[in-house]
Amino acid sequence: MQKTNPKKAVYKKQSQHRPGLESKMDPLPEFTYASPGGNRLLNKKCIVTGGDSGIGRAVAVTFAKQGADVAILYLKQEEKDAQETADIIETVFKRQCLLLPTDVSVAAVHYPKAEITMITTKTIDRNFLAVYGTQTPMKRAGQPAEVASAYLFLASDDASYITGQVIHVNGGEIING
Repeated sequence: MQKTNPKKAVYKKQSQHRPGLESKMDPLPEFTYASPGGNRLLNKKCIVTGGDSGIGRAVAVTFAKQGADVAILYLKQEEKDAQETADIIETVFKRQCLLLPTDVSVAAVHYPKAEITMITTKTIDRNFLAVYGTQTPMKRAGQPAEVASAYLFLASDDASYITGQVIHVNGGEIING
C-alpha cells in the first residue's frame, strides 16, 4: 500500500536526552496485554538486549508471561526502567530476571555510514518524532506490545522450521522484493 496520508502528530513529542527513560514518557508505551500466557517458552532462558524499556521491555515481559526466565542487558543510565521491568517479571509472572548493566547500545535502525561518528543527531531524531508511523496504512506507530508477539513466535518452537525470513511488523505497509 502506498504512503499517501499526510503526517500529523498522533502522540505528544517526547523531549528527553538519549538514552531517555520510559518512565518519563507521556503517554507511557503499552508493553503487555491482559491476555494469559500459554507456556510457549516454559523453563527456557532468554537474553533480551535493551529489555529495560520500549520493545525490549515488551519482549522481556512477553517471554516471562510465556514461562521463560529472562536476562536483560541495559544501559546503566536506564537502571530505573530496568528495575521496573524486573519487578514486573518477578512479581507478576513469578519468573527470574537477571539485570546486566552494560555500556553497549544496540540500534534497530541502520544508518549506512563509513564511521559511527558520521551519524548526526538530526539523522537519529527523524525516527523519534511525534509523527513517527503516521504514514503507515494504520496511521500510527505500533505499540511495543504489538511487536513483541513476533519475537515470541521466533523464539518459540512454533518457528522451528523458519529460517532466513523477515517478519514485517510495520503497520500494514507491503514490502515485496
